Order: sequence, then structure tokens, then C-alpha cells
Amino acid sequence: MPVKRKSKGFTLAEVMSYMGVLLIIILFAGTFVINSLKYYRLIDIETTLQQRLLVSMSHISHDLSVANRNSLQIEQNGMIFASPRNAAGGFSFASDGSLYWQKWVCYFIKNSGDDKILVKKEIPISSPSVDPGSPPFDTVSQFSGASVPERKISDGVRTFTVENAGYAGGYKVSLLVDMTTDSTRLNQIQGVTEILIRN
Repeated sequence: MPVKRKSKGFTLAEVMSYMGVLLIIILFAGTFVINSLKYYRLIDIETTLQQRLLVSMSHISHDLSVANRNSLQIEQNGMIFASPRNAAGGFSFASDGSLYWQKWVCYFIKNSGDDKILVKKEIPISSPSVDPGSPPFDTVSQFSGASVPERKISDGVRTFTVENAGYAGGYKVSLLVDMTTDSTRLNQIQGVTEILIRN
């Protein structure tokens, strides 16, 4: 005669123990995932800010390094200078090798809703010459209000300063770039570079 065996299930204590262990594993996994997402979000923000800073600095360095140092006007959050770059980005020279000055350039910070952006405006010099003459506007404020096309260089540029670096032709450019990720957290990065104006 075959012997019947009783199938034994889990006791309530075993079920509670297993559930407790499972809950601890889920909590650890959830905490790990949340922290990883926060870390990657922070890295993404820092990368975005660094890109904004590098793009802005690259544009300013590219233009300012070939500017006419005698024409440079520096104001709070802006500057004006004569540039020898033509529409194609190249240079033209007089018979004696002097540069022809092609346009006036203005960099400034502009309010755009809740944000501030770095903007560039250009006005061609009607007759390029070895002497750029006087700028078409006396101040950055007047130049920025001119009805000429503008180019947005970067979002989130909070401050923009240019000052003499203390040696001939040397200027120090400082930019503070920021980005608000929520209503309470403001992320910022500041960059400073020195640019030698060769002309």
C-alpha cells in the first residue's frame, strides 16, 4: 500500500522573512537607481554648462585676438571693436601689408525672458580702410539696440567682463554661465581666459 506524503507549505514566519529580505533588496536597488539618475543628471548639467562656456570663449577669442586694440571699447557686460575679418572670414591687406578693417563687432548680454544670452552684432564698414575710424555707436547699449541682425552665441551667460590683463595687448575675459534645473537649484560655472590682441 503506497504511503501518502503531506505537501508542506511555507509558514507565516517564513513568508514574512522572505518578504522582508525581498523588500530590503528592492530598497537597495531603488536607492542605487535614484542615485545613479541624480549623478547622470548632474553630469549632464555640468557638460551643458561647459559646452556653453567653451562655445562662448571660442567665439570671443576668435574675434578679439585679431581686433583693432585702439578701437576696443569695454563696458559692463559688453564690448565694441573693429575687426579685419571679411564676410568670408578672411583678411584683406593694403599694398604696405596693413590690414583693412572690415566691420564693427559688438558682444553684449541680452535679457531673453527669464534667461540672459550672449549676443553678437556686426556692422560692416562701408569703405574698408587701414584706419577703422570711429564706431557707428558710442556705447554698447546703442549698438545693441541697432536694427541689424544679431547672432546668439550662448544661453545662460550671467556675467561677461573684459579687462586689461596688465601687459601690452593682453585682455582678460571672464564669463559666468548658469542654468537653473528646478525652482531651488542654480548650477554655475565660471571661466577666465587671457587673449592677446595682435593688432
